[in-house]
Order: sequence, then C-alpha cells, then structure tokens
Amino acid sequence: MSNPKGAMRSFAVLLALVPVAWLVSNHYAPWVSAWSDGLVLVLVASSLSCWAGPSRIDISLLAVLVIGSAVALAQWASGQVFFFGDALMVVLYLCAFAAALMLGRALPGDSGRRLDGLTSLAAVMVASAALSVGIALAQWMQVAPLGVWQVDLPPGTRPFGNVAQANHLCTVALLGISAAGLLFQSARIGKAVFFLCTAWLLFGMVMSGSRTGWLQIAALLVIALTVGARTRWALARREAVALAVGFALLAAGWPAFNDWLGLSSGRSLEQAVQPGTRYAHWTAMLDALRQQPWSGYGWQQVARAQHSVAADRPYVGENIEHAHNIVLDLLVWNGVPLGLLLVALLVWGLLRTFRGCRDPRSAWLLLGAAGILVHGMLEYPLEYAYFLIPLGLFIGATQALERPAEGVVLPSPLPRVGGLVLMTLVAAIGYEYAQVETSFRTLRMEAARIGTATITSETPDLRLLTQQRAFQDFIRTEARTGMSPSQLETMRSVAERFPYPPVMLRYALASALNGHPREAELEIRRLCRMHRFERCEEAYDAWTSITSQQPLLRQVALPPTALAAAGLTVRPPPP
Repeated sequence: MSNPKGAMRSFAVLLALVPVAWLVSNHYAPWVSAWSDGLVLVLVASSLSCWAGPSRIDISLLAVLVIGSAVALAQWASGQVFFFGDALMVVLYLCAFAAALMLGRALPGDSGRRLDGLTSLAAVMVASAALSVGIALAQWMQVAPLGVWQVDLPPGTRPFGNVAQANHLCTVALLGISAAGLLFQSARIGKAVFFLCTAWLLFGMVMSGSRTGWLQIAALLVIALTVGARTRWALARREAVALAVGFALLAAGWPAFNDWLGLSSGRSLEQAVQPGTRYAHWTAMLDALRQQPWSGYGWQQVARAQHSVAADRPYVGENIEHAHNIVLDLLVWNGVPLGLLLVALLVWGLLRTFRGCRDPRSAWLLLGAAGILVHGMLEYPLEYAYFLIPLGLFIGATQALERPAEGVVLPSPLPRVGGLVLMTLVAAIGYEYAQVETSFRTLRMEAARIGTATITSETPDLRLLTQQRAFQDFIRTEARTGMSPSQLETMRSVAERFPYPPVMLRYALASALNGHPREAELEIRRLCRMHRFERCEEAYDAWTSITSQQPLLRQVALPPTALAAAGLTVRPPPP
C-alpha cells in the first residue's frame, strides 16, 4: 500500500503524533494513564476515520482480536466479569490495536519517496524518546525546568520521565533507538547523528535502572547477528556489540557513580539482580489457574485471581492487577484451553510477520516490537495504549514491507465507519472519565474529612464505566448491621475487583456485622498477605478500635497479631 503522490495523507500525520503521549504529564487517580492513553486512542480513531485506501489485516491476529472481544463480552453477559465497563475497555483496546495493525500497513511509502508515514512516525518517536530522557535527567538531577509539564520524582525512586514508570522509560528509549535506526537505514540521518541519538537513549535506559533493558539490548544483539546479517542492516555487528558493551559498562557503574555524586540511583546493583516479587506473583497465578483452569477469571480480572488464593499463599506485600507476563495474563483471563489457543495464534502471527525478513527496515521494526514484547513477558506494557499502538503499527508496517499481498481484505467503507464508531466510543468514555476523576478527587477530600464532616457528594451517573461507578458507590457505603444480601454481594464484587486495603477492610467489617465472621477473617488474612505489612497493622488497629463499639466483631477469630495474619515471624523490611 503506497500513499498517493504529493503531500502525506492526514492519517499518517495523526499516527506520527502517537509517541507524543509519552510526554503527557497528567497522571491522576483512579486511572493514571488515562490522558496519555486517551490521546493515543483519539489519534488512532481520527487516523482510521481519514483512511480511504484498501485495507488488510493478518488473519491470525484478527482472530485473536475478534475472539478476545467476543469472549470479554460473553464473560460479562454470563456474570464472570462483574462490570460492563471492564469488558468495554477490553473491546476498545483490542479494536484500537486492530486499527493500528491495519494502518501500520499504509505507513511505508515507495522506496524513492523522500517522506512517508513510517519516516514521520520514526522522527517523532526519536524526538519524544530523546525528550523523555531529558526529562528523566532533570528528575535525576532534582531540578524541574519544565514546571507542571514535568512529573515530580518521589525521593528514592528511579527517573521515569513523564511516563511515570522507570521500566516504561527504558522501553521508550529502546523504541527511540529502533526509530533512529529506521531513519539511519533510510538515509534520513547520518551515522554520526544515529550514534549520538543512540548514546543518549542508551543513557536513558541506564538511568531507568530497569532490568528489562538488559534483555532488550540482548534482543538488539540477536537481531544484529541474525536478521541484520542477511538484510544489509546499516548497523554492523561489531557496532551492535560495542553498543551492548557500552550499555553493560554504564549500567554496572551507574550505582557507584550516583554514590560518588551524592545522588540516588533508586536501585543498587545488588538490588537489580534480585528477582523481586515476580516469581511470587507468577506462582500465585498458577495456583489460581489450578482452581479455575477451564474458564479462567475473566479479562482484566487478575486482581480477582490473586484475591482468590491470597489467604493460603505466603506474604507478598503487593497486590497486582496484571500477572506481569502477557502469556499468564491470557491464561488467567480466558482459562487454559482458550488462553493457549490465543497464545498460539499470536505466536503464529508474529512468526509469519518477522520470519525471514528481507527488508532491512523490518529488522529495526522487529527491534521495537521485540523490546515491547520482552517487556510484556516481565510486566504489563501492553495494557497501555502508548505501547500497544506502536506495537501494532510496527507489526503492520513490517507486514507491508515483507508480505504486502497477504492478509484478510476488509471492505473499503469499514475502516472509516469503524473509525467513526471508535471515535464516538472514545469521546463517550472520555466524557464519563472526566466526571470520574473529578468525583474521585472530591471523594478523597471528603473521606479525609477535609472541609466536611461527612461524605455528601454523589456518584456520577455512569453508563459505560460501570466499574468506576461501583467503586465510588462502595466508598460512599458504610459498613453497618442490617445490610441486605444483595448489598453484601455487591461489596464482595468490588472487594474482589479492587482489593485495596481500605476496600478489603470495609468488606470484612460488613461481613462481620452481618453474620459472616468466617468471610471477615479470610478477608483480613488476604489483606495482610497481599499488601505491605504496614497496611496490615493499620487494619488491625482499626479493627481493635471498632470492636469496642461493635461487639459483633469479637465473633471473628482473627490471628492474635498482624504478623500471624500475614504468615510472618519477623517484621519485613520496608520496600
């Protein structure tokens, strides 16, 4: 698919702006990536609305997206997923990814064109990644030259740019290297500029302190030694090795350099080689799958899976909403049989896309895709549109370069109609979420008794984001005697979907006050094993205080101490 002669189409201009989302500094509860992801979704929907050319999409990837959307809606209809809003967000993100796959095919231009959509996307990606590293440098130096346009760095944490997560900054920098390579490969920039950009972005990866960066650099080496060797890749193998060695030396010396300057690197070398909590989370998800292997827990319901096994698991001190591994996520969401089918279709589609790459630009696209996917095996970057959509664009562009005639041909009106529907949905969700954020801010002030003695505000009338409506209704509901079974069931649903310490404590209180002492005991055990020990102590203190006013709580056979409830013998060190 090539663009017509003349000016670049508006859809490509809009897609080129997707990496700008990495620079958005608005991160507010309850959905901290709402505005950056919202920008990406608006750009994708607008691009799709502008597209009028022929459209293709890989059959195996299309099957994953169709099956995933249908299953999420079916899970909600059957009650497995409690809230329509959860299923709706799954459909929204999967449809946006499908649009990215299709539009990505239209990005590469004819070989003789001076400017095409892929070049423009790469240029903005390099600029956005470089600026992100600059913001991270300012955070590391503890200065704020951009004011409100720069996210504040909490003390003792690693620099993260405006994406507000250090591991995300690392992947942003890796994508910048991939994009710089595309520009270098297409002779848009020279070797000196490429290596200057790459050195700056590698510095950003080192600053992030992310262990994922080591695997991403390993992917660069593997691609250079395999795909690059047969595609006239602009980066020689010895140059790739030099970049990898430079990264390793910088990363190894970074903590000592910070100590010498009296600055915090946020993570020592000893801490960097520790496994962290991932292994505990992965084994917890496997335990949850043993309980429900056939149907799983529903899309976006990893928190429920952790909640279901927490009382019998060792203390982990961290609740999760994602399994920190995309394969485990798919299994937990869909059950083992369907999850394995979706994984197989994804692997097949990716192998068909990148196997036997002949165009050297495909190798740079493979580097970007591999960086995101490697990250996805250790965390959950694919839950963010600002990574999910670039992945789709990279895959689609590679398919256009390598196998332009393959894929399902879509009817010509479908993209524009789909774009208009997607834009309408994004606008409606954005309208509701603006109410959610405002209401949540007010609710937090009221709950802290700032300016008021009671909670007087009301939950917005949300028709789409029903999970947020239920959550805010829960916060406004006091635990008391005489609650109906339906009220307790609703509270249970919210406690499983949003297992935060105050939510779990309130549900435990409601259960105890309404004749369910065993459920209350289990909920306190879950709280103490899922969350930091300090939260467990706070729950015990609150329970003791309320027991003097509510004798019914004495029926709950809690462990004698918070340590016992958490399954610990000594107090854990602070995180």
